[in-house]
Amino acid sequence: MIDGDSAADNFYELDWFEQYAFSFYNAILQLCGNDINPTNDVLIITGILLLIIGALMNANIFGTMASIFQSINRKSQRFQEQIDLANTSMKNMKLPEKT
Repeated sequence: MIDGDSAADNFYELDWFEQYAFSFYNAILQLCGNDINPTNDVLIITGILLLIIGALMNANIFGTMASIFQSINRKSQRFQEQIDLANTSMKNMKLPEKT
């Protein structure tokens, strides 16, 4: 079992599963920037799962925001294309620029 404070000190004395769990926990922790300080294997696994769920939620939020910004940009691009088409048509019809 991993003791939260001594896991880093005794890392190489742990069995392979505990080393993997501790390493994976710290990798996910670096992505999220929080410390939940697990003290046993169950808390480590729970922490890993919660951190992954949190990372997925962050990805979903940022993906949705990117999609919203893209649709706003798409609308303004369509409007600009219509304006350009109108300007080109006015030029081809040789309409005066100032009325």
